Amino acid sequence: MKNSKYCQDEINACNGNMRTLWQTFKGALADQGGKDVSVLTPEDFVTFFKEKVESVRSSTSATPPYDVPYRTVPPLEEWTPVSIDEVEKLIGSSLYKTCQLDPAPTWLVKEACTLLSPFITLLFNKSLVSSVFPSEFKKAVVRVLL
Repeated sequence: MKNSKYCQDEINACNGNMRTLWQTFKGALADQGGKDVSVLTPEDFVTFFKEKVESVRSSTSATPPYDVPYRTVPPLEEWTPVSIDEVEKLIGSSLYKTCQLDPAPTWLVKEACTLLSPFITLLFNKSLVSSVFPSEFKKAVVRVLL
C-alpha cells in the first residue's frame, strides 16, 4: 500500500507531462540486465536483427517447408453497392487519428463529410466493379517500437 501511494504521488507530480513521467519511471521499467539503449547505434540495431534472423533460420533449417494448398478464389461477381449513408456513418464513427499518408486530416474529412461522401461512395463502388484498388491506398507506414 505504501509503494502504491508513492507511485501515485510520483505520477501526480508529473502533472500530465509524459516526458517527465517516462523519465521518472525509466529506471523501474528498464531491463536491468540488458544494454543501455541510449548508447546503441543503428549498426547495433542491424546487427541484432541479422543475428536474430540467422538464429531463427538455423534453428528451423531442418523443418520441412510448409506446403500451402492452392485455392481458387471466385471473383467478386455479386455485391451490394455501398450507399452514401453507409459512408457517412463510417466517416462519422471514425477516430480522430491521422497518418502522414492521409491526403487530408480526419477532422477535415469529418467536417466535410456530406460534401465528400458521394465521391468516396463512387470511388468504393467503382473499385469493386473494376476489381482495381488504387495503389496509393496500398501503402503503409511501419514504425518499430523499441
